[in-house]
Amino acid sequence: MNAADQTQSASAVAKELQQQAAALLQAGQSQQAKKCYQQLLQFDPANHNALRFLTKQLLANGQVQLCHDMLQTAVQAAPQAAHPHLHLAMLHRARGQTAAALEALNCAVELGDDGLAALYKGKIECEQQQAQAALHTWSEAWKNHAQLRQWQTDPTTPKSVYRLLQESAAFMLKMRREHILAALDEVDQLHGSDSSQGIRQAIAVALNEQTVKLAHPMQKPGFLNYPGLSPQPFYDTGQFDWVDELQTACAAIRKELLSVLANDDSELHAYVELPNAQNTAQWQTLNQSLQWSSYHLYRDGEPQQQHCLDCPVTTAAIQHLPLVDVQQHAPEVFFSMLRPGTLIPPHFGLSNYKLAVHLPLIIPDHCAIRVGDQTHCWQEGQIVVFDDSFEHEAWNRSEQLRAVLIFEIWHPQLNEGERAAIRTGIEALLGFNQRHGMRLNLKS
Repeated sequence: MNAADQTQSASAVAKELQQQAAALLQAGQSQQAKKCYQQLLQFDPANHNALRFLTKQLLANGQVQLCHDMLQTAVQAAPQAAHPHLHLAMLHRARGQTAAALEALNCAVELGDDGLAALYKGKIECEQQQAQAALHTWSEAWKNHAQLRQWQTDPTTPKSVYRLLQESAAFMLKMRREHILAALDEVDQLHGSDSSQGIRQAIAVALNEQTVKLAHPMQKPGFLNYPGLSPQPFYDTGQFDWVDELQTACAAIRKELLSVLANDDSELHAYVELPNAQNTAQWQTLNQSLQWSSYHLYRDGEPQQQHCLDCPVTTAAIQHLPLVDVQQHAPEVFFSMLRPGTLIPPHFGLSNYKLAVHLPLIIPDHCAIRVGDQTHCWQEGQIVVFDDSFEHEAWNRSEQLRAVLIFEIWHPQLNEGERAAIRTGIEALLGFNQRHGMRLNLKS
């Protein structure tokens, strides 16, 4: 028998022994399973299932040196495999050898284990009061190993692993909460202790730490519900001192839009751009479609430099408006185009601390927007202000293009301190999530 045949034969024997051991364990015959696993290691010294079972057995029987020798053999047999190092780390941990355990766990992480080594490493760092190190280790594990979320709901996940998952998730949520609250404490020092009360409650609700009853049955912010703001679909534009000046610039702004539209569509983008996983039936028609398109002057808080240069009048006109400004989030300023026959389905905006503003530029007949239970037909040059956290929809039932300029302003009931707190709270939350790869909820 040549070397290739011998390898193939050994592999077949190892596979059969592994199947036998698994069957014996399922039948409750652990001693017979132990013998199978011991034989299996003769053919496959680094077999994951055998090492896991035998490590547990040997430690339970106090056979520490025998366990150590078995794992060292496994490491030497498969130097590029992560799991022997993980089992070796568990041995060192059981013996109180923390430094050696961390060294072995680092090896397992570097060799690309399935996330379990990082969970145990973070646990040790947490025990050693190394909070930032534990946060980094655990956040990297959750960010890079999607199976951790699967393990949370898998009934076959070992209880010890499940407890570690819960502990790491709770720790990360605690660290995020402390980070946000510390940032808001600084705002209170500048603006007074009442400044951050509203955003503290809003964030707690968003993170499922509190519940709240919405102020209006047709209002359902998708992200933040700021408490205490009057629920109102549309707002009288007479209360805003900047409206007249902006409406006066309407003709010049429309001229810039027409110049943009005179070019090809290469600078226009589908307003709805969802990954396939989020492409719900609600947005299936408009997703990645220029039926509803946009041309941004500001996006995610950043000016789109060339677009601003191409539309100097519009860019200048918005500079002194009370635009919402949140790092990497707002302002959002854009021309919004609806092609003939396009319907924007009913949906909710993200938050009620801001109001949406439309400056209608091209409005054919049979175009309108519904907010809550009120419907409004745009009129060219006449600004519309509404709360898009109410259910709203819009349509163009004409045979021509509809176009408006859209931006968002702070809710007029918010004072400067409250605005600063909202800005700080959101930046702290989103910044932490971005740095540590977190979602709003680790289970979502």
